[in-house]
Amino acid sequence: MLTWSQNYLWPTNASNYMSSSFCEYRPGHFHAAIDIKTWNTEGYPCYAVDDGQIIKIRVSPFGYGKAIYLKLKDGRMAVYGHLQRFNKSLEKKVRAEQIKNRRYSLSFNPGNVKVKKGETIAFSGQTGIGVPHLHFEIRDSEGRPLNPLKFYKTKIKDKIAPKLLELLIIPRDEQSSVNGSFLPKAVPLKLMDNNIYIIKEPLFIKGRVGLALRGYDRADGVYNKFSCYRQALTVNDKKIFQSKYDKIDFRTTGQIDIAIYYPAKVKTGKVFNKLFIEPYNSLPFYKRSLGSGIIETGDKPLRFLIETQDFFGNSSKVTGMLQPDLSAPAQMQIIRQMNDLVFLKLKLPRQLDQLQFSSQAADGSNRTIAYYEILKSTFAQGMQTLLVKLKLKQTNIKALTCRFHTRKGKAVQRLTLIPEEAGVRPDIKIINSGKSVTFVATRLPQSARGEILFGGRKLTLTVKNQKMQRTLPAREVSCDSLHFRIYKVDSLLADSALFFHTLYPGEGRYFSFYGKSCIIQSSPKTVYDTLLFTLDRKSAEEIYLPQASALKAAAFIQNAVYRLKTAPRALRKSLQISLKYDSLSSGAPRLGIYKINKKGKIRFAGNHRDSLHFYISAQIRSGGDYFLLADTLSPHVKILYPRQGAVLKSLNKIAFSAEDSLSGIGDERNLTIAVDGRFVIPEWDPERRQISGRPHWKLSPGEHSIRISVSDRAGNKTQKNLDITIKEQ
Repeated sequence: MLTWSQNYLWPTNASNYMSSSFCEYRPGHFHAAIDIKTWNTEGYPCYAVDDGQIIKIRVSPFGYGKAIYLKLKDGRMAVYGHLQRFNKSLEKKVRAEQIKNRRYSLSFNPGNVKVKKGETIAFSGQTGIGVPHLHFEIRDSEGRPLNPLKFYKTKIKDKIAPKLLELLIIPRDEQSSVNGSFLPKAVPLKLMDNNIYIIKEPLFIKGRVGLALRGYDRADGVYNKFSCYRQALTVNDKKIFQSKYDKIDFRTTGQIDIAIYYPAKVKTGKVFNKLFIEPYNSLPFYKRSLGSGIIETGDKPLRFLIETQDFFGNSSKVTGMLQPDLSAPAQMQIIRQMNDLVFLKLKLPRQLDQLQFSSQAADGSNRTIAYYEILKSTFAQGMQTLLVKLKLKQTNIKALTCRFHTRKGKAVQRLTLIPEEAGVRPDIKIINSGKSVTFVATRLPQSARGEILFGGRKLTLTVKNQKMQRTLPAREVSCDSLHFRIYKVDSLLADSALFFHTLYPGEGRYFSFYGKSCIIQSSPKTVYDTLLFTLDRKSAEEIYLPQASALKAAAFIQNAVYRLKTAPRALRKSLQISLKYDSLSSGAPRLGIYKINKKGKIRFAGNHRDSLHFYISAQIRSGGDYFLLADTLSPHVKILYPRQGAVLKSLNKIAFSAEDSLSGIGDERNLTIAVDGRFVIPEWDPERRQISGRPHWKLSPGEHSIRISVSDRAGNKTQKNLDITIKEQ
């Protein structure tokens, strides 16, 4: 039986410091290694950590770049990534294989290459993705990455406890809420003594909720932020969740986006690790005998404890209470106003520490109301109803605000009320959460009413504290049309109309829009869970394109832009979008589907062509604005070395830069280097937009021609030619 205690050699002399830890978040996958710092420098020797045999070498412009797969004598495998080069013997084998296949990229077994522990097999670099560092994995006999720190417990120095930042409370269904809202709530954490954190405001919970935690770890001597190793959740002294990062499986690594709270990552870039397990989560990190980690609230407070540890046992904790939300939401209503006197009816929690009032004038200025008088109070079901008289400093008010906090927490809560005559327009939000839709309207007068019309049904909503909200599951709102309307008496204040469509797990679906000009298709494996989406068509003139002026002269943009809006939920597999094109258009041969990203930049999505039915298709992983564009711009190419007409002793390198602003180069097969008509292997670094190559033969004295060709994914080509002379030795 294999054990964790194998005495492996540290894989490089670059440093004993990490820049990334095992199982950190990466877009779409877990980090399968530790990254070892090489101080932004290349060329450190990389050693065989034990006796073994090199069973695979991979070379690619992307991912791991140049990589070695070393099978160790105990059956495990060590993987070294982002290498600058291999040792001389392996370099010869790689070069021969590249010439044989006429490609830079390759993956092959170099033969019976046995190595001894401590032997230099390669040198650190930055090929593939990222800055210079050594990506180092240890995999088990079945190819599953293990936490390398299990084998190097004394190599890394770490006496620093994890730093915790925020706690996220996530309602799990339409009957659940936190502090009266159906939407997730993030609460900052405050550090106390002994690495114990507390929440900064009280939490009132109803129904089923899940918790998620944001924080990071550090080690001695470096400023890099690492993921934590172990997390546990205890509620009322019963442990209900535990995770520990010892091993991952490449077959499930894509589930990282359901192990975190993905909507927060999309909207804010923040990574909250869930302290509960989704039903479709099959990752190996959890002690599943404890349950799913979902908290079922009732009529009693729940005491929780979250413990987070790094690999070396440094620990931080979060403690707090989840209070039951058993009462109706706090409310405020104007009963009567007589000049500078206002009579209010307030419904507030039974136990209050403080009550304050303020008013906002028409010019936006706020004034504290110094005088108020409680005329009457009654108590029922944990709430109290107050009749209050206020004396105003001005009679023409835009809004009234009541501030209070309860004896159970110090955080101030607010109730704001707009008088009927203020004439403020309501603020409406329709929030697609994937499995449900939440309708929220705020800044409402008390006499306003709302209604949701869908599938022949009508739901009526009333105002509570200037606000109305309702959450409906996907099965109810996926219909021909839906309206969310707000009225004041009989006057319509707002009307929002939407058409929702639904994707279901295990079911492939086909949707056509606008006379089949846009088709959306899913497979049975596209979604983990139910996912609602909408699709609208707009003209190109309605969409802000910062690059549009640069494109007008050289690219043809079809007028229709399709706005696909989904909840920010991770997809298991891609969706396919297909857009109809005009076969008679002059730009048809160069068409592709493009997306406008968050920064307003145009990004290529795909250009699979169905010439029979006149569709261009792309595989996509998120919503956005999609449209057809004909890329007629050729790549920009600049020769860096050698210069035209150079006289050289030998030609050791050909180097040039290449970039394409629209469809992109995409693949190394779109790059060609030839010397006197003979193929030269192009080594491409997409991050630096540079390509290099060197002839694998010795050039004879005399004149030689070099031809460089670069194509983009739309078929545009740029070619450069130059002549050099090799002088007599």
